[in-house]
Amino acid sequence: MTALLRIPRRAGAPATTTLGGAGAPSRGDPDDGERSPSDPASPDARGATPLLQVCGVTAKAPDGKRILDDVSFSVERGWLVAVMGPTGAGKTSLVRTLTGDLSLETGEIRLDGQDLASSEPNVCRRVGYVPQEDLLYGQLRLRRTLEYKASLRLPRSTRPAQRSRRVRVVLAELDLERQAGLAIAALSGGQRKRANLAVELLAQPDVLVLDEPTTGLDPGHERSAMATLREVADLGRTVLMVTHSMTALRMCDRVMFLAAGGQVAFFGTPEGAVAYFAKTDAADLFVALDSRTGQSWKDRWRSEAVDAQPSDPGGGATAPAHPRHPRRYRRRQAWRLGGPVEPVGREEPVPPGVPTKPMLPGWAHQLSTLVQRYLDLIKSDRRHVGMVALQAPVLGSLLWAILAPRGLSPVPPTAALDLVRLPAVKVAVFLAITITWLGSASAIREIVKERQILQRERAAGLSPSAYVSSKVVVLGLLIIIQAGIFTTIACVDQDPPAHGAVLGWGLGELIVTTALTGLAAVALGLVLSALVNTPDKALTILPITLVAQLVLSGAWGSVATLPGITQLSNLTGAYWGVKAIEATVTGDAGAWWSAIIALALLTAATLVATAFVVERRTNGRARCRGIARCAPPSSPVLALHRLLRRAMALATRSGSAAAPIHTR
Repeated sequence: MTALLRIPRRAGAPATTTLGGAGAPSRGDPDDGERSPSDPASPDARGATPLLQVCGVTAKAPDGKRILDDVSFSVERGWLVAVMGPTGAGKTSLVRTLTGDLSLETGEIRLDGQDLASSEPNVCRRVGYVPQEDLLYGQLRLRRTLEYKASLRLPRSTRPAQRSRRVRVVLAELDLERQAGLAIAALSGGQRKRANLAVELLAQPDVLVLDEPTTGLDPGHERSAMATLREVADLGRTVLMVTHSMTALRMCDRVMFLAAGGQVAFFGTPEGAVAYFAKTDAADLFVALDSRTGQSWKDRWRSEAVDAQPSDPGGGATAPAHPRHPRRYRRRQAWRLGGPVEPVGREEPVPPGVPTKPMLPGWAHQLSTLVQRYLDLIKSDRRHVGMVALQAPVLGSLLWAILAPRGLSPVPPTAALDLVRLPAVKVAVFLAITITWLGSASAIREIVKERQILQRERAAGLSPSAYVSSKVVVLGLLIIIQAGIFTTIACVDQDPPAHGAVLGWGLGELIVTTALTGLAAVALGLVLSALVNTPDKALTILPITLVAQLVLSGAWGSVATLPGITQLSNLTGAYWGVKAIEATVTGDAGAWWSAIIALALLTAATLVATAFVVERRTNGRARCRGIARCAPPSSPVLALHRLLRRAMALATRSGSAAAPIHTR
């Protein structure tokens, strides 16, 4: 176990006694020289107000257990702060409060003097968050990933050339230039950690919060990751990280130890922690934290804090030694990149009470970026693309082989209940259920498998409706193409009406019907995907959904007479698909239009519900980050929902006049 060693002090240098081992490198760069008082990271330029202030924060778990108890500390610009403590001490809970994922019971968190709970969106987005898990698409190349993230996060006034340049600067800053052309999945563990960090650095946050950034790394990669974080802090950003690594403390400016119950046991310099705990071994320190109650550690710290760290409100004696000069760093990057490097989309600190204007890209720009990224993700998996391309031809060929010919031969509307209609019933049900399966299966995992990525992008200001719309655009285009191929092959020998009911082309009407039925199934799959928590649960629901669509399709006379079945049938796409196919065969234009309108309204209502669920599930606990709260009763979203329900009711009443297809 790494020992807690005391390093001799160099003449003219601040004390370098460290937790975590000897040989701690100097955090300065002799070539950079001293900073001027006007530099943003200079102690003389920081002013009296710390950058980040946590004041009396208390939080509880859903079961009512207190997980943070009166936590208070202050952090200056340019500090690298480690949060440590035994398992269950509330370290991750503290991170969640800083990022807005956990609501506060009492207290407040202030950034540049502004309360994050009530600040404008741009102020809240000045806090970046790098979780322990990788929140990147493994199939995409690193440069492409950063380009998409920059397009979604940088201000709308940023030009494409500036975004590309910002990506190059971040890659150079984190020494990822040689890996820019590799897929995320091909990067090593340390490189993936830096890739996740690069995503947050694109928007140049003032405060960067990391949860276990060195977990799973070998000692060499751990040292490299810590050196990267040290350099990020030296550029004037405040970095706060949760860690269990004692060796990481040699590069930190401050360390916080939390005891049981989320109570502060110590906050100050690593050197001060050595004297405070009087321990010479890391294991002994954690055993000591567990040996006493959190309240006793909290009381001791509060009674000794003034004597232990008297020189600044954050609990430390000195500022970082010789951090790097931000402007000098940009000049060095300019030399490497062959041109000037200017901050892109940088937002100056806003005085308290002064409103800021949202600067994120607009809805249409987000939609375009998300569609391009989704298409890139699909194209990156060639095997999946090949399987999807074969679905429609194979299923269409199977139906062509098993269905009796001439099943869709035109008949007058008065013959709708005759036994001669049984072949048409069979064909209609097969067409509707098959396209429903294709649409639902393609969409039912698309949101839940990206839940963690979606939550992080929502925190960065992503519009939930733009996200859902991007899924609909890509999956909708796919299902329309599949509907055309599948229906054409399946109906080769079915002799559909030459003129149909409305379009003057019977096969064309069938393709339109199956396409809209497929779109309704895609919408159903998306809302189910938004409601479940894991992809496995989504796949478990899929068979139940398909059987329900089959039962409620309206083709079974004995089932249709049961109480409530007719009302439930009106909420299924397969039912209206069968009704539209019946109208095409019988030539009933009114019934066809009623079924088509019902399918369109059902799809729209389901997509509105999907966007609402996505917003609720990714924002229900957030207290800032610039995300709008869930829609109030008078919101346009709910107004549209009520309008769609009324239109659906009208379509249902108008469609009831058409003769249903039922088997006896």
